[in-house]
Amino acid sequence: MSQTTVKVQIQQRIDTSSNWTSAGTTVLLSGEIGWESDTKKYKIGDGSTAWSSLAYAPGAGGYTAGTGVSISASNVISASAIALSQVFTAANQTAHLALTTQEGDIVVRSDENKSYVRNSGSASDMTDYTLLATPTDAVLSVNGNTGAITADQLAAAIESATDSNTFSDADHTKLNGVAASANNYAISADLLDEDDFATNSDAKVPSQQSTKAYVDTADALKANLSGATFTGDVVFTGDAANVTWDKSTDDLIFNDNAKAIFGTSSDGIEIYHDGTYNWIDAVNNHGTVLRAGTGVLYLQGSEIHMGDEGGNEVHIKTIDDGAVELYYDNSKKLETVTGGATVTGTISAGAASFTDDGSAGPVINISGDDTNVWYGRIGNETYNTSLNTGFRFYIEDDGDVRFENKGNAEYLDWSIASHDGTTARYDIYTTAAGAVYLYNLGNVRLTTTAAGVSVTGSVTDSTGELRTIVQNTQAGAYTLVAADAGKHILASGNITWADSVFTAGQAVTIVNNTAGDLTITKGTNMYNTADASNANRTLGTRGVCTLLFTAADTCYISGSPLS
Repeated sequence: MSQTTVKVQIQQRIDTSSNWTSAGTTVLLSGEIGWESDTKKYKIGDGSTAWSSLAYAPGAGGYTAGTGVSISASNVISASAIALSQVFTAANQTAHLALTTQEGDIVVRSDENKSYVRNSGSASDMTDYTLLATPTDAVLSVNGNTGAITADQLAAAIESATDSNTFSDADHTKLNGVAASANNYAISADLLDEDDFATNSDAKVPSQQSTKAYVDTADALKANLSGATFTGDVVFTGDAANVTWDKSTDDLIFNDNAKAIFGTSSDGIEIYHDGTYNWIDAVNNHGTVLRAGTGVLYLQGSEIHMGDEGGNEVHIKTIDDGAVELYYDNSKKLETVTGGATVTGTISAGAASFTDDGSAGPVINISGDDTNVWYGRIGNETYNTSLNTGFRFYIEDDGDVRFENKGNAEYLDWSIASHDGTTARYDIYTTAAGAVYLYNLGNVRLTTTAAGVSVTGSVTDSTGELRTIVQNTQAGAYTLVAADAGKHILASGNITWADSVFTAGQAVTIVNNTAGDLTITKGTNMYNTADASNANRTLGTRGVCTLLFTAADTCYISGSPLS
């Protein structure tokens, strides 16, 4: 018989899990596969068992997870943490070796207080167990107590130790009975009595000291100290401010607003600092006297007297909203007034004197008896012509300052001179109705003439000598700065200028100091005078050009060779 090969494609039965469940009585043929399309599980029929009673095929969700094992919906099998060893206890070695253990198990021996770990071997003898190491500083006993130490045993050991600074239960009971409001050093009348301290040894006052501490029968706590020594700082605490004796600096410190009061509260004096100012304050406006030797400074209200403390011999006196007065031998010589000061008598300064001669307007005369001394006057135009030689200087009504010879209206020959410690030199010198001379180190440099001025030497301005164009040599690329105005740049690299560096009227000259071309880069406007174009320019070999600025952002360039 001939055989025929037929190619076929076989598709198993496929449906969703819910549909398979709905048709739970469906029976698959023996070997027939039923596939759940949504769970990816399948069952294999046996020809007799209904779908609902048929188990899923192995590997298709048909496994049951055991202890420590889980199977996900996608058939992923996971294992949880598994202990690799167990802990056993044994009362002795016989019980120890009778245990069924495996490598890594721990055995705690209660008879030895030791622990062993199982190593390799059959566990038939102790060589199959390794003793676990214990600390070398184990506590053997505490205050005579051995074995397991309790908290009560530890507390008793600490409280019984000398100088442990630990309160016992009895101490705590006493402290708990102290009122919360009690001060650090409060002593009640129930604890102390004047007679107790005088006679009772329990008062703990050293008999070799004349020191008493007692509570007055009128319930006022007192401490009378004689010859007491304090080894640390002493603080006197007040309601508003404290006073401290600082042992480290030997200072008695008054905090802000703590007052040192001398005398009685009705007429004494207070010294204190209020946080901003220092005060020496006389109570009830009584006078304050500061004495230094035989002299005193006497303060009374708004007046200040220097002299004796009663104010009979006054040197300086001030008056509230009024004058300040200076005295000589109790006689007033100078008094400030609304418009200035009034002087009684003569103000002497060496051979010269300042007087009020009674003429119109306030004046000061400077005079002397030596014909070589200059005389002068500041004031109105009335002049003392009886002086043999001299000058006057004054300010006219229109503000002019006048220097004049004694008997005429000619201006005075005068000078301003300086002295270097060795030589006196003229700085400025004028002649009557003539020239004015300006000097440098004693040498005339400028003289006024009928036609103008005459200059000795060179004349310079802020950018250099007027007849010299200052050179600024630049070896590489360079950006012009304000100080380059009026100079020429001897350039070996490209030149750049920016806006707002120069002002109208300033100019800079560029000299090409190379055998090649240089580029001149502009700010906003740089007009070529040859064609009025506005662009960066090229200055040819050994060429010269000038930039003339007409505004902070505009210049005109001309020169050759320029392109």
